[in-house]
Amino acid sequence: LSRAGEAVKLLLAAREEAQRQEHELFVGVADLWLASAYIQLGRFDAAQESVDSGRSVLTGSPGSWDFLVLQADAARASIARRQGRLDDARAIVDPLLDKLGYPSLTEPPRNLDLLLAEAAAIEIAAGNYTAAESFAESYLEIAISRARQPEFSAIVGDAHLLRAKAR
Repeated sequence: LSRAGEAVKLLLAAREEAQRQEHELFVGVADLWLASAYIQLGRFDAAQESVDSGRSVLTGSPGSWDFLVLQADAARASIARRQGRLDDARAIVDPLLDKLGYPSLTEPPRNLDLLLAEAAAIEIAAGNYTAAESFAESYLEIAISRARQPEFSAIVGDAHLLRAKAR
């Protein structure tokens, strides 16, 4: 947790600098990373505020930042799950997976793995292990396909661990 605390300090400074330079995109990205650090610290109100702020900036930014908006949505679901609001978490994840065409995707979009990992964690928390294993398996497939060296990849290891928890 000390690393997450250190990350908050650094990210707040980065966010402040991005604001000073009037670079809204970097403010939004800093907010997303702040949300992740706050989630690790269990500071869910601060995490929710950061993720909402970051998502708002990224949704309104010119260009294609859909993958970051997806990251924000995965963080929103994570907050809800960690607060025990599983129905709210599912209400975030399920429509996004449907919109993306999961499970019939031919080319998964960037950060879909985050959404699948969160979907698996939600189902594990709910005791729906069959659904959790399906999401975890899809997460693992994406992680392996994107890793340079899957046998040394922390993300692949995380996906294996999540699948094991689902079994």
